[in-house]
This record gives sequence, structure tokens and C-alpha cells, in this order.
Amino acid sequence: MPLASRPTLADLGPSWQRSLDARNRSPLTLQAYYECFDRDLADQVSPQQQALFNSGTAVGELARERFGPGLLIEERYFEHPAAVSHTEEAMKDPSITTLFEAAFSFEEINIRADILTKNDDGTFDLMEVKSSTSFKPEHLPDIAIQQHVLEGLGYPTQARLLFGDGIPCLFV
Repeated sequence: MPLASRPTLADLGPSWQRSLDARNRSPLTLQAYYECFDRDLADQVSPQQQALFNSGTAVGELARERFGPGLLIEERYFEHPAAVSHTEEAMKDPSITTLFEAAFSFEEINIRADILTKNDDGTFDLMEVKSSTSFKPEHLPDIAIQQHVLEGLGYPTQARLLFGDGIPCLFV
């Protein structure tokens, strides 16, 4: 479907506008919006995009092996309310100390945390895994938004970006 027949950025609402502003209105972010909220408007994924997604998935799986054991929140990205509910249950369970793909919502902003670990002192470590091997400026808004959501929900958080195989890591 041509872009002109899709909703404008103004139609997406204030939370998506803030998110898109933070991410420089990336076409991939618009694609994610369509996939989550109006799947009929989403473009088909190109082979290049699918290769990037597959690479990110593989790095995420390696991170789960390295930081496990833990609970994977398995609901798909377009099943966010169910994923949030599953995450809320897991957050209450003291036997679960590590969550993968934990889902949260705050101020109409939805996030999925790659890795979230509970610390003995009541704080949390938020780890965002990137398939690149070095820092890029666009990584900061991603983890900053996640940290904002978690802290807004009352979870004191230290955020870290992990690259490639998890080394090096950048504390944010």
C-alpha cells in the first residue's frame, strides 16, 4: 500500500510521536507501528530486513544462553498486553531473577527489555543487546526510553548496552 494512504505521523498519537521523534522517525519504527497496531498497512518485510531481524534474533538467543537461566516472555510483539500481564506475574515471583523480552507500558510507551535481572537490593539491571560490535548514537534513545519506562513504573534501574557477543558493554 502506498505511504500516502497510510496514517500521517500526527494520526499516530502523542506517545508514538515522542517515540518516533526520539528515533528520528525511522521508517523501521513506522513499520513496527503498522505491524503492532494496523497490520493490514504494514509492508512486507524485505529479504534484507529479514536478514537483520534474523541476526538480531540470533544475538538475542546467545545472550539468553550467556545470562540464563531465566524466563522468556514469549508473547509476540503484537501481543503486548498479554506480554505485560505475563511480565507482571513474573516480576512478583521471587524465584525468577532474570527475564528475557520483559514487556512494560508507561505513559503510553510500550517496551520489551532484552534482559532484565533483579538484584538483591531491589534494583534492576537492564541490558539491551545489539548485534553491532560497537556503539552507535542511535542506541542511546532505545535504552533511555526503556529505562524511563522502568523507572516510571517504580523499578530503579541501571542500564547497559551489550554489543555482539556481550563484550564490550557500555553503562548508561
